[in-house]
Amino acid sequence: MKTHFIYFALLLLLSTFSYAQQPNAYLLQPVEFQQRSMNDPNAVILDVRTPEEVSTGKIKGAINIDYYQKNFKDQLAELDPKKTYYVYCKVGGRSSKTANLLRKSGIKQVYDLAGGITAWKKEGLSLEQ
Repeated sequence: MKTHFIYFALLLLLSTFSYAQQPNAYLLQPVEFQQRSMNDPNAVILDVRTPEEVSTGKIKGAINIDYYQKNFKDQLAELDPKKTYYVYCKVGGRSSKTANLLRKSGIKQVYDLAGGITAWKKEGLSLEQ
C-alpha cells in the first residue's frame, strides 16, 4: 500500500512538473506550419524579424511587426484575438517569446515555427520578396 502511494505521489509530481514546462504556444515544424497556415481561413502569419531580415525574403502573406520596435507590444495588443497566429523569426527565439506574449494576452490559437525562417529555407520551402 505504501509503495502505491509513493508511485502515485511521484506520478503526480512528474505530471505537475511536465505541465508547468509545457510551452504556451504550439511549436510546428516548417512543413506542418506551411500546411496549417495555408489551409486555415483564420490564419495570420506574423513575421517578427527586422525589416533588413524581411528584405531577404518572407513567407507568402506574412505581415511584419519588428520585435525590436519600441511599440512592439502595443502593435500586438491591436491584433484580433479571434484569429489564428502563425509566428516566425530567424531561428525561433523572438517568435517563441512573441507567441507566449500573444497567449498571455488571451489569444488562444498561436503556432510558432520551429527553427524559424532558417529551418523553412532548409526544407526548401518558398519565400516571396
